[in-house]
Amino acid sequence: MSDRFVDSMFAYQGAGREVSNRFLQMVTQYSVGELMPDLTVVCDVDVDTANARIEGRSLEGGGLRTRYEQTDRELRQRIREGFLDHASVVPERCVVVDTTDPQDQVAARIWSVIAERLDVDDGEG
Repeated sequence: MSDRFVDSMFAYQGAGREVSNRFLQMVTQYSVGELMPDLTVVCDVDVDTANARIEGRSLEGGGLRTRYEQTDRELRQRIREGFLDHASVVPERCVVVDTTDPQDQVAARIWSVIAERLDVDDGEG
């Protein structure tokens, strides 16, 4: 299990930093070959909601922002679009989950996707 892999590279470096998809495909082929995740869950939220959440965490905890959280809105929007575009290219393994709802609802949605993919009982039946 991993929270980052090549799908993130296509969003962050490809769409976000405007690195050529052809180049990223060559890097992927060289570095991981045919090794791909069975499932990538793309947790999606619009940029304005994400920004409000970042601000809320910063105000509540006084914590440091990540490098991503320090980027501008335009870059964040390109990255989001990159994730969504990439997910549409490989829908057999990328599932987009709307994360605008409360955490418990989002967690249930994600577990449902995983349970369905792994063909396990989700505990609700």
